[in-house]
Amino acid sequence: MPNLYWKCTTAKAEALAVVPFSPCVLRKLWYNMHKKQLLLPSQQKGATHMNFHYAEKKVSLPSNVHAYAEKKVTKLQRYFRDEADALVTFSVEKNRNKVELTLHAANTYFRASESTSDMFASIDACVSTIEGQIRKNKTRLARRIRQDAFVREPEAVSSFVPDEPEEPEFKIVRTKRFNIKPMTREEAILQMNLLEHNFFAFRDEEADGSFAVVYKRNDGGYGLIEDGE
Repeated sequence: MPNLYWKCTTAKAEALAVVPFSPCVLRKLWYNMHKKQLLLPSQQKGATHMNFHYAEKKVSLPSNVHAYAEKKVTKLQRYFRDEADALVTFSVEKNRNKVELTLHAANTYFRASESTSDMFASIDACVSTIEGQIRKNKTRLARRIRQDAFVREPEAVSSFVPDEPEEPEFKIVRTKRFNIKPMTREEAILQMNLLEHNFFAFRDEEADGSFAVVYKRNDGGYGLIEDGE
């Protein structure tokens, strides 16, 4: 029997356009869509759009590494209701494959940095670390993430970290109050070093007195956090 052309008209199959099917395949596809509720990835439970950005430091990677990272990181989107942004940075340090993953979703930043002997393993470790962060803080993030995403389904990927107890209550044990004075960035760094602190808050004279923080970087030098408004 000749192949039949089936023009998709349902929302569940709109991405398939016009595709040739044999009668047998057509019947199976129809059954899966309407009886088993087979959905396209963009329509699956909890699915949202995720934007990917990549950076490579002193390393050039084949496209399959980016594709693997996107496949793994996309699985985290089931926790979020809205669009998410993912920045994946690859580097090689002392023969170790390092991956830094920064995820901005639900008005919150999540970050993980993992280094292993294999770039793919580093990607897996970053994804597991961020999922662990989400699960440990699921009560605090309750208004920002999808609660039904914590219900594991039979076909759920088993590579994710297991359920862990949530972090204990955040308890502030000491409060300091002081006047935040306007000063230059160099003066702020000097004051931080004199106090032997790792960071120092001040009002930046070079930015019309807006709030800022200087801090010591682990790799040497100093960093500056500015008010984005």
